Amino acid sequence: KCFLITTTRVGAASTDLLQLVQRLGRLSCVPEARNIFGQIVGAVRYLHDRNLVHRDLKCENVLLTSDGHQAKLTDFGFGKEARGYPDLCTTYCGSAAYASPEVLLGIPYDAKKYDIWSLGVVLYVMVTGCMPFDDTHIHSMPCRQKKGVLYPEGLPPLPEPCRALIAQLLQFSPASRPGVGQVAKNILPANHMCSTAPEQGVGNFTPAS
Repeated sequence: KCFLITTTRVGAASTDLLQLVQRLGRLSCVPEARNIFGQIVGAVRYLHDRNLVHRDLKCENVLLTSDGHQAKLTDFGFGKEARGYPDLCTTYCGSAAYASPEVLLGIPYDAKKYDIWSLGVVLYVMVTGCMPFDDTHIHSMPCRQKKGVLYPEGLPPLPEPCRALIAQLLQFSPASRPGVGQVAKNILPANHMCSTAPEQGVGNFTPAS
């Protein structure tokens, strides 16, 4: 059976997360990014708890209501049942800019940890307005990903908890990335992602597009 689910009237989405970031330049860690990202994580947690994965998490696939307060995850074309390690996937799917190193390298991967990496890219884009890794030359992306994430020059220092969460999500090794349940716990406290941060490493970056 095929089911079509639509949202109308008050709950209808009027934009997506990428469009919002492009319009505002970037989102503040608190409350804007935290509120939206928390909803995205909640949706992914709902999937993972039921052994379902998305495999194409990106800003374009997060729809927002007109007030920007409600987020809805969409486009499940690459979704499937997956229990995580040792139940591995082999299909290359998703968008290169949001793809984890193991997917880009073409090796069997834990699809849940792939979603976690993509969450890290989404959060990075939200708070910087840029992509963390240039996808112009996809074959060299894993090398850049292994070096770790840097931040655009001139960007005001992000709160340390926000930077720490991004670093956790964008761990090169899938086994080092947290599960979505732990991610949810990390963003629940009201003061999380909002303390002062030290200076951060800088580099050249591509605006989110």
